[in-house]
Amino acid sequence: MGERGVTHGLKYQARSLAAVPGSTQQSRWLVGTNALREENVVQLLEFNPETEAIKVLASYLHGQEVWHLAPHPKQEQTLATISNKAGTHTATLWGITAKQQLEKKAELKAGSGTPRSVLWHAQRADEAISIEDGRWRLWNLNTAANMVGDVGAGDLYTFWGGAWDPHDPSRLCTAGGNGVQIWDIRSMKRVGEIPNAHLMPVRDIDFANQQQHKIASAGDDCKLCIWDLRYASLLNMAHFCGCDFPVTDSQ
Repeated sequence: MGERGVTHGLKYQARSLAAVPGSTQQSRWLVGTNALREENVVQLLEFNPETEAIKVLASYLHGQEVWHLAPHPKQEQTLATISNKAGTHTATLWGITAKQQLEKKAELKAGSGTPRSVLWHAQRADEAISIEDGRWRLWNLNTAANMVGDVGAGDLYTFWGGAWDPHDPSRLCTAGGNGVQIWDIRSMKRVGEIPNAHLMPVRDIDFANQQQHKIASAGDDCKLCIWDLRYASLLNMAHFCGCDFPVTDSQ
């Protein structure tokens, strides 16, 4: 690959990119465009390490701006998107047909809130969690989008994102306000918190796939922090194993 790397050009700008976890033999990604007044698309890309080239396997028409992509963890033909049209954000579950088109399966209706992201878990592949600005919801997607849990953030938080623990399907973390909240999905209650994890709002978090209890958080303070959730509890909120790194704009 050398020092130049490999690039792929899009006709319109994009803000969402996600790996396809259901593809275990090839390196595949989904990328969605968000042109304001054009027909947007979701492209399926594949990287060939032998030729060091990126190939477009399919291009699916998605009229609205794509703000978030969430491929299903096991089913390559299933994905969720969050789209924007005239300031209204919608979380939608899609299936890819034999004719290589997106077919709407269900809408994860957010009420008056703005959906931020959709989370899947490999151990609970028939369920999904939608993160909204003021709450998170648990959905059963066996036959339709049935909401089975609904938890509000309260007056203290605005949720910007979340992460479902790959090691423990009963644990969810949310990026709310300047901190990180830890939830037990079974009881639908908050069981821990990292208050003031950042000096400014936390924008995103993710779990370490190979290290249980470890998460990374990124915030508007331009820092990336590493945390150990074993030291985060409602009774003991001051002791964490963490460090931070500066995050700068690559442009």
